[in-house]
Order: sequence, then structure tokens, then C-alpha cells
Amino acid sequence: FMVAIDGVDNMPSQFGFSWVAALVSKGIFYNSDYTITNDISLIHQLDYECDASRPRWTDGWNWYQNQEPNVNGHLNLIIDVRVVVTEFRPDGNLKKAKKLPKAQMTQMGFAFLPVWGVA
Repeated sequence: FMVAIDGVDNMPSQFGFSWVAALVSKGIFYNSDYTITNDISLIHQLDYECDASRPRWTDGWNWYQNQEPNVNGHLNLIIDVRVVVTEFRPDGNLKKAKKLPKAQMTQMGFAFLPVWGVA
């Protein structure tokens, strides 16, 4: 199967960010005691002509092959949107932006995408 993540809507205006990306993985990535690096896609190629409150990615389709469902017969993908925040803007005002002493990686949102389940 193929999946394309094309963008995010309604990014908060009170944050200035230097990087925004989406991790696309199976749920086992978050439910593991060890590092899993297989089957993780990083969506990060930004369209720099888009509005900052609605970033768009140009990565296109990601192809997933030979994916096995879990023991219950389900397969879900998790879309995890992360940003590197570099400044804080009270009330979204650019003139009052305060640069953070240290950039911070934070989760901006997530979604579950059910690929298939037991019928």
C-alpha cells in the first residue's frame, strides 16, 4: 500500500519553528523497549511557498511492502507531527516574538491511520 502525508492545517501562531516534519510508523515503534528503526518514514521536504500556518510537504507517496498485521489482524500507521520551536510569540504577534534560549523539539499533533482490520 502507499501513503502520502501532504500537510498540516492550523499550526499555532504563537510559536516560531525552524523545522516541521512527520514520522510515519507502525504502533510497535511506540510500544517497544528497544530501538526500532525499520519501517519509519520521515516526511520533511517543505514547500517554502506555502503559508506558515499550513505547512505542506512535497515528499509524495511512501510505499509499504510486506507489512504484517498484529496478532489481532489489524495494521495501523501512526502519523506523529513534530516541530523544533525556536521562539514564542504572545498572542501570535511577530513584533513581540521572544527567542527561546534553546530550541525545543515538541509534538504538535498525531493521527492514527487504520490500514486494515479483521472483517
